[in-house]
Amino acid sequence: MVNQNKNQSISGTFFLIKQSVFLVRQKYRKILPFLIVIFAINVLSIVLSYFNKDANRFTVMDLLVLLLSLVMFIPSIAIIVLFSHDEKSSSDVSAFDKALELLLPFIWVSILTFLVFFGSAIFFIIPGIIMALVLSQASFIVIFENKRGLSALAKSWYYITNRKGELFLRFLVFFFCLLATVAISNFFIFWGQSGWHKDFTKSIFGSLAPTNLILIFLLYSIGFSISAFIISPLTHAFSYLLYKNLKETRPQEPELDDIHKKEKRLVGLAVLGIIMPIVIGILAVFIFSIIYSMK
Repeated sequence: MVNQNKNQSISGTFFLIKQSVFLVRQKYRKILPFLIVIFAINVLSIVLSYFNKDANRFTVMDLLVLLLSLVMFIPSIAIIVLFSHDEKSSSDVSAFDKALELLLPFIWVSILTFLVFFGSAIFFIIPGIIMALVLSQASFIVIFENKRGLSALAKSWYYITNRKGELFLRFLVFFFCLLATVAISNFFIFWGQSGWHKDFTKSIFGSLAPTNLILIFLLYSIGFSISAFIISPLTHAFSYLLYKNLKETRPQEPELDDIHKKEKRLVGLAVLGIIMPIVIGILAVFIFSIIYSMK
């Protein structure tokens, strides 16, 4: 029997980065409308959060921000679909239709991924990081392999088996290559969140300094522009090419027994991810009630 988990060479990190840059340049005009949507959603979410005056309870503003975060999946899926198309078959409309079709399965696999990750992270941070790597390809499997839920998570696990170190190294090097751009983007975003931009602009412009709201909007816009139009497409391209490479170097279909075993373990971790926060919450209430009664 052929060992399906036998290691095969994955493309080097710098080769994948070079291919990512080429892919983004090739497809940029096609993906630009979806990048604009990502930028607009980010800015709108911040504006809604800014006007949310009641931070102590869940409000309509919070609901709108949550819905916008779900809508964000649509342009992300469409960008990945466009990266997979050749020039002749590439179409904004078809990519958008595909994204709408996959939105609910994509959300569902994201929820499962979070629960499994949380369930594994309870056993300390390292198991959580390992499980994050194991499940990192599930969203691409939903898009390109017509698998849903646990099946997508188990197939991702199959692709990553015996390759966690290689995958972690590639993501780490890619992050460090983008570090300067990410730092600049976060600088403007955190500058908008802090209060010291007011003193800074007054020291330069004096009485002509723009209002606080305009300043915040400008700073967030600069930060999210860098994120949406540079970081986002490169990250999507790199992740897509890595998935494609993982699939090509492990073309055999996994054995059903192996998939079923993985699914059972995933269910256990997901259940743990649901139960443990409830148990921790109950224990916290119990402990605080004892402390309060002793006063």
